[in-house]
Amino acid sequence: MQVFTPVVTETFPVRKDWLKRALGVSTGLWITEMPVDEMPTVAERGEAIICRNTMFLELGGAYLLGLDGNLIVRRYTSEGLGTDHGPGLLTTADAQLKGVVPIGQILARFGLSRVAPKV
Repeated sequence: MQVFTPVVTETFPVRKDWLKRALGVSTGLWITEMPVDEMPTVAERGEAIICRNTMFLELGGAYLLGLDGNLIVRRYTSEGLGTDHGPGLLTTADAQLKGVVPIGQILARFGLSRVAPKV
């Protein structure tokens, strides 16, 4: 089994009350780049995303997962969608597959929105 080890490249302070209000949690969070273009509704490849450490999958959550040494992004859903559940979804049956390793739950897209000067 491949183990994914995060490498901290830099840190910066963020108010915990802001994180708690915006995301519902304020600990175990980290920022990384979206590794793939599989879920544009979550984020585009290369965009910054905020994740939290997790060992378990919650229904409806979007996750960064390890599978056979590769990083994938999937939304976790219950069974009953049939065999053609489309890209970007991981069913509870799929999650039982060997090699699926939860890396983190994707909580938000992280970005800056520039305010244009008023002329």
